[in-house]
Amino acid sequence: RLMAVFYSPAQRSEILTNVKYCVFDEIHKIQDVGRGSALEWVIMNLKRDYPEVSIIGLSATLPNYEQFADWLDAKYYYRPPEDRPIPLEYHYNNPISWKFRKADDKRMAKFKQLLQLKTFNKGQFLVFMYSKKAIEKYARMMARLPESAPREALWEKGIGIHHRDVKPEEQKDQVVQMFNEGKLDVIFCTPTLAEGVNTAAVNVVLFDISVWDGLNCMHKKIEEPNLRQMWGRAGRAGYGVDKGHVFFLGDEAEMQHAEVCVKNPQSARSQFGRVMIDKILTAIVNEMANTDEEIYELIKQSFLFFQNGDFDSFLYSCDVYNEFGVKTMELCV
Repeated sequence: RLMAVFYSPAQRSEILTNVKYCVFDEIHKIQDVGRGSALEWVIMNLKRDYPEVSIIGLSATLPNYEQFADWLDAKYYYRPPEDRPIPLEYHYNNPISWKFRKADDKRMAKFKQLLQLKTFNKGQFLVFMYSKKAIEKYARMMARLPESAPREALWEKGIGIHHRDVKPEEQKDQVVQMFNEGKLDVIFCTPTLAEGVNTAAVNVVLFDISVWDGLNCMHKKIEEPNLRQMWGRAGRAGYGVDKGHVFFLGDEAEMQHAEVCVKNPQSARSQFGRVMIDKILTAIVNEMANTDEEIYELIKQSFLFFQNGDFDSFLYSCDVYNEFGVKTMELCV
């Protein structure tokens, strides 16, 4: 929505002239393949056209915060993990056997493990899954209700469901509210619950550590920033516990991936190179950059340019070189 303001000269002068601060929550999303480039594009235009606006970025999962601060010419305020009020304990035990090759068999084996965790661990559970169909299925199985049972019937069993297709929208808010009030013991949810929703639990279960990549016809490990965003919902202060628990469910290779992610946080990388050419053309069409110098000045505002240091490295990062090292297009410089 903010980007639409940049494309409209009338809205730009009306709305942004008196703006002093612009706050970006979850600023680590700049590394998101789908939406990160849009976030970076907004910040780039703010930096170039409204340098007097103070940009405030918020994140609990940004390893290279110093680099971000340098890019934004900003001060940073950092609290190390040791300052976390409630420490986390990570559990990688009991990997699923390799013999469960079919997805349904593997999910059922993990569901049985989930039932054991629910039996032997106190406190509420957030169970993160990537399949909305699986969420609907296994939530009802835990509640011992038929697949046709309405979602409201699960509430009486202390179980809630939260994903994009839950309608009306108020029902998702109601599930979160009941969970926060202690009326629900478990929420089966997609990772969207970890973004911008104010709730947490003593126990977080990452049911899926890899997902099916239909484009490349293979299972793909979930990247560390996305896993971190989910497990960060465990063990929040104010729940009367001295420790939060994060449980990973999967086969041995997935467990190894999860352990590496916990111990080696990844620096956030710009995704702007994927869409740079389209964005620059859009800027030209909307008369946001009319000369070579203006285009170059806009590009220099990107986190991508900042991370790569010199222009040749920047071009390689944008994939404008072919396999023989020859530029496939000329950028205005």
